[in-house]
Amino acid sequence: MYACYIFAVIGIVQLVSFYLGIAPLYRFNWILNKWSFSPGGLGIRVNSIFSEPSYVAASLAPAMFASLHNITSNSSIFLSKKKSIVIVLMYFLSFSSLGFFAFFIALIFLLVRKGFITAAVFAGPVTALAFFLTVQHHR
Repeated sequence: MYACYIFAVIGIVQLVSFYLGIAPLYRFNWILNKWSFSPGGLGIRVNSIFSEPSYVAASLAPAMFASLHNITSNSSIFLSKKKSIVIVLMYFLSFSSLGFFAFFIALIFLLVRKGFITAAVFAGPVTALAFFLTVQHHR
């Protein structure tokens, strides 16, 4: 979990560096030979040390789920709420359709766990529709 937090901080530094125009801090291909620049989103789709934004979503999905739990409950597991917010923020900054889908699935799981079954049943079709529209948008 702490490593995921570090990856998230690197991703946020990457976004800030992009806006400041400091290329070595947002283009990591000088260090990581498989790394690629991904334009889009807010000018850049943040991918931290991963080679593309969808890898961020796949790798940080468990941390995002735990972080979402930390943000929506009174207890914290593994990380503080502030660190959890950083992970969830970074997760959205990847602008990955896989990431958005995983976020909504995690939200459904948390709603069911908290007893909001009606909201979870409603969120299922909304998630499917959002995923479909996202996939159509990327084609």
